Amino acid sequence: MSLKKIKKKIQKRRKRYVEKIQRQYKEYYGSVQIRKNGFWFLDIPRTSSTSIKAELGKIYGPPYGKAKLITDQSYTNELPSDYFVALQQKKHYLKRIFGDHIPAREMQKVIGEKVWAKIYVFTFVRNPWDRILSLYYYIKQRDDILNDMQFRDYVYAIYNFIETGKGSLFRNREYYYRSASDYILDVNGKILVDFIGKYENRNDDLKIIAQKIGCKQLGKLEINKSDRINKHYSEYYDRKTEEIVRKIYSKDIELFNYKFEAQI
Repeated sequence: MSLKKIKKKIQKRRKRYVEKIQRQYKEYYGSVQIRKNGFWFLDIPRTSSTSIKAELGKIYGPPYGKAKLITDQSYTNELPSDYFVALQQKKHYLKRIFGDHIPAREMQKVIGEKVWAKIYVFTFVRNPWDRILSLYYYIKQRDDILNDMQFRDYVYAIYNFIETGKGSLFRNREYYYRSASDYILDVNGKILVDFIGKYENRNDDLKIIAQKIGCKQLGKLEINKSDRINKHYSEYYDRKTEEIVRKIYSKDIELFNYKFEAQI
């Protein structure tokens, strides 16, 4: 091996080592701040999680943050001018330490079981038939699926991937199909959070959370809505797709007491 290649190899190893140390330091700092603040928000996709993380990130810093552009005119008009010091031209980016949508059992390992047992952990869930529909429109909005892929096809694709493991759309993208219960439960089926709010009861549940963590401002922001026509979710389903979702997300339906509600 030439001297040039050896130097290049050493540089790559050094870079990986530095990145590892930086990541460990950030996670340690984040864990300290979470312990200090006394709470953690478990963000499940398509449950208004982006809005909540964006608010928490701005108030409590990067451990809770989400890298997301915000352009909510009504929200910025309602707030005092000094509420978000980084707010410029009605948009801002948030910094973060931890990734989005980390299951409770994984986050528990990061900050430690003792700390996890002492802090207040809350989350939000959503009717699985409604949440999967929202996921479909969100992914379509991101151009991660072909424009001609209909919702029915998406439901079949989820079922096929779970049954066979085939389907590039979902590979390394667990949040595109993962059940809410999978975020909340440990390997033995134990619930790892203290409060489970419901998307359908968002405002009232956020008031409970805001009082618990001492954050009166929480709940003002709503962003990252999917590009979905304003129809009841049941109108997008036929009998077959309804049953597929019922089968795949049976644990969510049972655990959170959801049912398929046809629009009358």
